[in-house]
Amino acid sequence: MRRYVAALALTLAAACGDGAGPPSGEFSATLRGDTLLLHNGTTQPVHYAVSDVDDPDTILWLYCAGPGCPGLDPAADATMLLPDAWFAPYAPLFLHWWHGVPDGQGGFRPDRLRSIELRP
Repeated sequence: MRRYVAALALTLAAACGDGAGPPSGEFSATLRGDTLLLHNGTTQPVHYAVSDVDDPDTILWLYCAGPGCPGLDPAADATMLLPDAWFAPYAPLFLHWWHGVPDGQGGFRPDRLRSIELRP
């Protein structure tokens, strides 16, 4: 089975949160036709990727959580046009997202993977 996996880099200026407190609000994704609408309602930058796989182990290599990683700033919105080839009539896509938190060794790691199912 072909896997379509893409790291989305819409806002590169976002730096990861300092992990001082838990995020509030929600990160949302809405699929309207072939356009993905994103909103970061949390208090920290969000990093994300789109995949046809809902298996964290399969997409672990996508994790980028440090300053300079692609992300979406708090309270920001973004849109992305998804290619028709990504959609199979029987299978959804998944938007995986996470916050970057300090790893205790001077770097960053994802806090935890969350997934939103997207159906055309």
